Amino acid sequence: MNKIFLTFTILLLFLTFGLSLTERSKIPTKYKWDLSPLYKTIPDWENDYMAVEKEIKQIKNYKKDLLKSPENLYKFLTFKDKIERKLSKLYLYAHLSQDVDLRNSKSSELVGKAGFLYSSYSKEVSFFEPEIARMTEKNFKNFLNFKPLKTYREYLTNIRRLKKHILSEKSEHMLASFSLISDDPETIYSKLSYADIKFPTIKLSDGSKVVINQPNYVKYRSAKNRNDRKKVFEAFFKKLKQFGHTNASILNEEVKLHYIKSKVRNYNSCLEASLFPNNIDTEVYENLIKVVNKNLNVLHEYLKLKKEIMGLKVMRYYDFYADVVPGNYTFPIEEGKKIILKALSPLGKKYTTELKKAFESRWMDAYPNIGKAGGAYSDACYDAHPYVFINYNNDYESLTTMAHEFGHAMHSYLSNTNQPYINSEYSIFVAEVASTLNETLLERYMVKNIKNDREKLFLILNYLEMLRNTFFRQTMFAEFELKIHQYIEKGTPLTEDLLSKTYLKILKKYYETPDGSVKIDNLYGIEWSYIPHFYMNFYVYQYATSISAATVIAEKILSGEKGARERYLNMLKSGCSKPPLELLKSAGADLKSGEPELKLIEVMKENIEAAHKLWLKIKNKE
Repeated sequence: MNKIFLTFTILLLFLTFGLSLTERSKIPTKYKWDLSPLYKTIPDWENDYMAVEKEIKQIKNYKKDLLKSPENLYKFLTFKDKIERKLSKLYLYAHLSQDVDLRNSKSSELVGKAGFLYSSYSKEVSFFEPEIARMTEKNFKNFLNFKPLKTYREYLTNIRRLKKHILSEKSEHMLASFSLISDDPETIYSKLSYADIKFPTIKLSDGSKVVINQPNYVKYRSAKNRNDRKKVFEAFFKKLKQFGHTNASILNEEVKLHYIKSKVRNYNSCLEASLFPNNIDTEVYENLIKVVNKNLNVLHEYLKLKKEIMGLKVMRYYDFYADVVPGNYTFPIEEGKKIILKALSPLGKKYTTELKKAFESRWMDAYPNIGKAGGAYSDACYDAHPYVFINYNNDYESLTTMAHEFGHAMHSYLSNTNQPYINSEYSIFVAEVASTLNETLLERYMVKNIKNDREKLFLILNYLEMLRNTFFRQTMFAEFELKIHQYIEKGTPLTEDLLSKTYLKILKKYYETPDGSVKIDNLYGIEWSYIPHFYMNFYVYQYATSISAATVIAEKILSGEKGARERYLNMLKSGCSKPPLELLKSAGADLKSGEPELKLIEVMKENIEAAHKLWLKIKNKE
């Protein structure tokens, strides 16, 4: 049921009110998604809503005789699937409608109603997993021999795997009731960060005045003028520091919720409670942090190269996002689509043909408009094609974002068209592989086909920056997240002072170079309060594991390794029919071995060397 409330890769959500944007009505129809495959009208949505309300009330009729025969179990499972598919469709339509215009109160109402309906469903169905968990092993095996239940084998077996952590029916019902408030800390954090904090106005070197709020921090932190960047960073983080105690209290409550749930469900730690339900061993998380810590010298070499090209004596945190090789590289959306289709040709004609159809069939909402949320994601339900939400801006970042999100969309499409509903919802652990592999193939294609040295250097440095952000930075977040959960597990409350000192120590370990050429000021210890992913319960490490898996798989496909492409595409088609680590291993990425992480580091070294040679060549010419 996670897919109902899952949106992938939310880069940053912020309101677009007040920015210089066009009205949605003025955007050409072909660049706005078509929601009619979900519902043609709101009355159609409301009819389905009322139907699901009635069906939820019927769930109790299955409870008494559920395990009297495998036939009864099968009937209930198919009925349960029917409800979930409608719930997923209802929520998808509601939140897609809301995100293109956050001012639309009707769409917000639909989102609220869908959430309430899901909560009602969760309570009514809470008896099911305890029933499966308490079956004798002999009885369970006999039920699985019933041919129609073959489709549900992986699903039911996974419930049995979780047997130790499934509570009594009464307890499960009580926990389901708390789903209405479980998102409260994140909601309060979002309202404080994006609505209530009054951010300062600064004057830039060109004389313009800018309010350094969330979206403008992202926009202006890469300013060409170094003093402007410094002003932006200091204004933004000093304001966050003023609300440090409030944000610490909110995050403290979030992590306490994780801790309570882990204890209630009999887990040894918060980390295990988050990973075990997805069949991920904690050693995958812990080994990632170990491998990265052993190879921080590679990150430092990249930062020193960046510092050298920028001509800085000492690189500061506010220099990290600046364009190292400035250039006005534009990629209009139609040209971008053509580039992506060519870049992804190693995945085969069938893949690119389906992707071309997706481009032409209004799967995507492409351009920003007044009231539209920021960021990018892909989302899907089983009974309609996937949808892609971006804010295309004709630059290279927009191009890579489009490739990334359509990686998710094609994954959902291939999974939904090749698996029954119960096996279609692939794990979040696997999800980011499809998106980052697309980015990797795009980068390889662009570097190979662009002859201009300066443009090539721009692309390689852009790729290295993506590796910094997706592999090293996300692992840094993962290390911090593990540490703050361990504090709570030991009974230590999360205060602003503790959070900032802990974050600063890790931040300096990752980014300060031994030779002192990169320095991190103490102010940026407050950055933890800027990261919304810390409210997502051990989510960020999956960006790092996914880019590692994507890198090793992409290298095998591009090298022409026999069967590499087919193995990868089969993984995309497999949904959750097998455990995620097993699926990735079958595609060529064994995340228990450490090979994918080491391969990524090797590729990063190669790109640092290539970038350095190009820079020297350009420098000598000039």
